[in-house]
Amino acid sequence: MQFNLVKSIANKALLCLFGLLMVNTPGIAQLPTCTGASAGLIYYVSGTAIYNLDPTQPISSTNPVLNTISLPSSGSGLSLGPNLNAAGPSPTFYTVVGSGYNYYYYNGTSWVNTGFNSGNFAAINPAGGGSYIYNLLPANGNVYKYNGAASSSLLTTLTGSYIGDLAADCNGDFYALNTTSPASLNEYNSSGTLINSWAASGVSTNAGGGLAIINNHLYFNNGATLYGGAIVTGGIAVSSLATLSTQPSDFASCPVSTTVIGKTDTVYACSGGAGVPVTAPGVAPFTWTVVSGPATITGTGATVSVTASANSVIVAQFTSATSCGATIDTFKIIVPTALISTGLPATITGCGTYTNTLNATLSDTTAGLTYLRAWTPAIAISSGANTLTPVTHLFTNTKLTLTISTPFNQGGCSFIDTGTVYVIDKSVKAKFTDTVHYGCAADTLYLTNKSTAQTSQVWNFGDNTTSTLLNPTHLYTSQGHYSTLLTVTNGICTDSVRATVDTPHAVHASFTASADTICQGQTITFTNKSSGIYPSYTWSFGDGGTDTNASPNHTFNHEGVFLVKVVEKDFVPCYDSSTLRVFVDSVSFLKFTTSDTVLCQGQGITFTGQYINIGNTGNSWDFGDGTVITDRNPVEHGYSAPGTYPVTLTAKFRVCPDTTIKKNVSIFAYPAINIGPDTSMCPNGNPIQLTDIVNAGHSGATWHWSTGDTSSTTTATQPGVYYATVSVNGCAASDSVWIKNDCYLSIPNSFTPNNDGINDYFFPRQKLSEGLVTFKFNIYNRWGQLIYQTIHIDGRGWDGKFNSLDQPVGVYIYTIDATYKDGETESYKGNVTLLR
Repeated sequence: MQFNLVKSIANKALLCLFGLLMVNTPGIAQLPTCTGASAGLIYYVSGTAIYNLDPTQPISSTNPVLNTISLPSSGSGLSLGPNLNAAGPSPTFYTVVGSGYNYYYYNGTSWVNTGFNSGNFAAINPAGGGSYIYNLLPANGNVYKYNGAASSSLLTTLTGSYIGDLAADCNGDFYALNTTSPASLNEYNSSGTLINSWAASGVSTNAGGGLAIINNHLYFNNGATLYGGAIVTGGIAVSSLATLSTQPSDFASCPVSTTVIGKTDTVYACSGGAGVPVTAPGVAPFTWTVVSGPATITGTGATVSVTASANSVIVAQFTSATSCGATIDTFKIIVPTALISTGLPATITGCGTYTNTLNATLSDTTAGLTYLRAWTPAIAISSGANTLTPVTHLFTNTKLTLTISTPFNQGGCSFIDTGTVYVIDKSVKAKFTDTVHYGCAADTLYLTNKSTAQTSQVWNFGDNTTSTLLNPTHLYTSQGHYSTLLTVTNGICTDSVRATVDTPHAVHASFTASADTICQGQTITFTNKSSGIYPSYTWSFGDGGTDTNASPNHTFNHEGVFLVKVVEKDFVPCYDSSTLRVFVDSVSFLKFTTSDTVLCQGQGITFTGQYINIGNTGNSWDFGDGTVITDRNPVEHGYSAPGTYPVTLTAKFRVCPDTTIKKNVSIFAYPAINIGPDTSMCPNGNPIQLTDIVNAGHSGATWHWSTGDTSSTTTATQPGVYYATVSVNGCAASDSVWIKNDCYLSIPNSFTPNNDGINDYFFPRQKLSEGLVTFKFNIYNRWGQLIYQTIHIDGRGWDGKFNSLDQPVGVYIYTIDATYKDGETESYKGNVTLLR
C-alpha cells in the first residue's frame, strides 16, 4: 500500500504539471488554481490574513506573499478544493465561520454561507479533495465529512495524537499526521478506513496548525517553524525547513494528485495467455505507452488490452476527472513465472494399496506472488494435496498431474507437469483351518496354515500365548470362546485373519427336587437341570435305590437323612455330579416319664418326653392345672394342691403329623407331724417320752426316729436333738425337738486377752446351763496369789490383768463353786493358760 501513495506523489503529482515549469511568482493571486506554479503553493492563515508560500523557495520579502483574499472576521481554518456548492469558481477556498461553525466558500468576490456546519464548533481544520471536505477535531481524533449537500457528519475517530490539520487527494482520500510514537503519516479512504501508512521520523510534537502534501513532500508547522520531508517507500525523514515571519494557524494546498480510483496499479498477465484489460481513470484524450518490457497494447481510450511475455511497465496520460489537472498513470505488468517437476515416474512397493510421499519441485517463481498447488486425480492423494510433498493412496499404476497456479487477482496463471507412479504388489494373504479335539482336563486345537506369499507367521491363541510354528498344536486348559489370530508377513506386507475357537462343552450336573423334607412313605420328583453334550445320567437316592431317567421320581420308605446324587456323563466322556440331602421324617412313638413314682404336693417333678428327634420342631406340655410349657424337654413342674391331673404331651414335626399323649398323674399331700416342744434335762436325769401326736394310731403311717425307733413313740434319756419322719402314701414329713443340757458347766483351758475381740476373757459362764443359781470364781498365779475373783453370773470374766497390769503369759489356777436350781452343788479346780 505504501507503493501506491509514493508512486502517486513521486511520479504522478510531479507529472501532473506534465512539463510545465513551477516558477516563483511574487504577484498576489486572489483565487487559487491547481495548475502551473499555483499547484505547488501552501496557503496559510495568520489571523484573518491568507499568505501564499512556496515551500521550495527561500523565505524572503516576496515569499510568503499576502493574498488579497482574507478570512471573514470570525473565520477559522482554511481548505482548498473543488467547489461543492456552486458551478464555479473551482477550485476555491472554504472556511468555518462564527458560532454556527458553518462552512463558507469564496465565490470570486465574497464569502458565501453554505448553510451547512462543520459538525462541531471546534472542527476548524478543514481539507478538501475529491468530492468531500474533511475536518479534524484534534482534541479527540474525531473526523467529520462534508459533501456539499448537508451538514458534516462524524466519519471516524482516529486513535493517537495528531497535527491539527488534514490533507486530501483528488480521489477523496484524506491524510493525517499521527505524532504518537512511533509517528506516522496515515492515509484513509472516504469511508474512514486506513489504507496506507508511512513511518515519520523526526516528529516530536503535535503542536502546529497546518498540514500540506505537495508533490512527494510532507509539510507542517510548529509555531512559526516550517517542517518537512520527502515521502519515500521507506518512510519520511522530517527536519526543520524555515522560520516564517508570521505564525500560521492553518494550512491549505491543492488536493494531492493521485489516480488510485478503484483500480490496482499492478496488473497480472499470463505468459502466452490472452490480453488483460487495463483501465485508466479520467477523461480523454488517453495516450498509452510501453515504458519497458515485452508488452503489447491493443486498443485506445480508457481501457486497453495488454499482453506480455515478461514483466513490463506501461504509462497512460489523461486528463483528471477532478480539479487535479493533467496527469499520468503507471501500470506495472507482472507476468508470473515458475518451473515445476512432479519428480515422476516413481515406483512404489505396496500391499494392495500403495502409500508413499512424493517430492515435487518448484523454482524460478516471481517474488511476492502466491503459488497454489494441486494434484489430480484427488482420489489418488490421501493428504497434502496442496503441497509439493503429498502422500499417495494408490491401488494401481496411476498418472498424476501437478498444477501450480497463481490466484485470480494475481493473474490466475497455471503451470502443469505430469508423471506416472508404478506400483509393485507384495501382498500376502492370511488363511487357516482349525480342528478341536475335546478333553476333560484340556482341549487340543490343531491348526493348519493355508496362507500365501508369507515368509513368517505369528499365532495368537487368545489366551495370552503365541507361536511362530507353521502348523502349531495348542492346548486350552480352560474352556471358553477364544479368538485365534494368525498374522503373516513377507517383511514388506502383513495380513491377518481371525477365527473364534469354541471349547465350552462343560458337563454340569444340577437338579432340583419337589421337596427336600418329607414324611416317611412320600414321593419326591427330581427335575434335571444339568447341561452337557449328549448326556446320560445315573441316580442314587441314598436308601439303596437307583435310576437312569433324566428326571426320576422316588419314594422314601424309611426315615432318616439321605444323600441323593446324580452323575452326568457327556460325549467325551467327562463326568460331573451333584448332590442334595433329603430329610425323611417318621411318624413318631410318644411317651413320657416322671422323676418319681410317688408324687407329692409341692414336690418338683421332672417330666421327660420320649419321641423321635428327627424332624422334630418342638413340643408342648399341658400339666392339667392351667400350666402350659413349650419347647422344653425334660421339664420340671410342681403341683400346689393334691389331686389327679391329666398331663398332655404333644410332639411337633416339620412334615409328619404332630403326636399327642395324655396320662393322669396323682399328687398326694404331705402329712403333718408334731413330736412336742423343745425341753431340757440334766444328764442322767429322768427320761422324756416323745410321741407323734398327729399320726399316732394312723394305720397307713410309718415312722423313723433318730433313735432308730419305728413306732409313733420314742424315749429320750440324754440331752440332745431328737427328730422323727412320718410317711403317708409315700409322702414324708419330719419334726424335731431340742432337749437342752440343764445341769453342767463348760470351762475353757486357755484364752488370749489381746483385744482382737476373740477369746479375750476367761469366764466359764458363757457356756453355763440355764439351771445355775450361785457362782464363785477365783484366779491364782503360780505363787498362789489371788489376782481375780467374781460372784456375778453375768460378768465378763478375767481380762488377763491384775491391778490394771497385763499378767505374763503362763499357766494360772482357777476354782469354781456352783449351785444349780435342783439344789445340787459342784466345785471345780483346774489350770488355764494365758496366751498373748
